[in-house]
Amino acid sequence: MRHAAPRRNGAVSEQSAPMASAATMILLLAAVIVAYATVATVFGSEGIFTLDLVPTALVVAVVNAALTIPAMRVARFAVLAGDRRPV
Repeated sequence: MRHAAPRRNGAVSEQSAPMASAATMILLLAAVIVAYATVATVFGSEGIFTLDLVPTALVVAVVNAALTIPAMRVARFAVLAGDRRPV
């Protein structure tokens, strides 16, 4: 994985930021799915917190992270009308 190179003013380069954020999102989304299953189990739902949860959490997290990067580009394009730099 490429690390972001600091600029002269101390800011991090935006070129490698999407790759770092995608890896972070995969881990966070998987953790949220497991946390949701844990809370559901605590409140009485049975059969949710099983070994089938692991591949489900990974697939959902990877797909969500993959779709987040294009969504961020679209949102930036829509919100920042005057700023047309690529993400």
